[in-house]
Amino acid sequence: MEMHSRQSFYENRGISIQPRQRQRSRIIAAPFFAFMIALLRRIRNGIEFEWKARRAVEELSAMDDRMLRDVGICRCDIERVIYHQESSVVLTDVSVCS
Repeated sequence: MEMHSRQSFYENRGISIQPRQRQRSRIIAAPFFAFMIALLRRIRNGIEFEWKARRAVEELSAMDDRMLRDVGICRCDIERVIYHQESSVVLTDVSVCS
């Protein structure tokens, strides 16, 4: 009995074997990786927002009441303004926050 290598089958015998198609794994893997990338981006954006918000709260907390009044907020509204992204805060009675 003769032993043949794969190469001899391809060259001498004219046998061709088509490689396996891995389309099914690609169909499953592509949406999974897209989902994971989108999830990691959302996590990164959330962390960046939290860092920026904390820095803004620290900066506003360092201001005195007169400067905060010039900006249009009082000390008790700092976190609400930062975390809820209110563009304009109009306070008619400043003594409410005191």
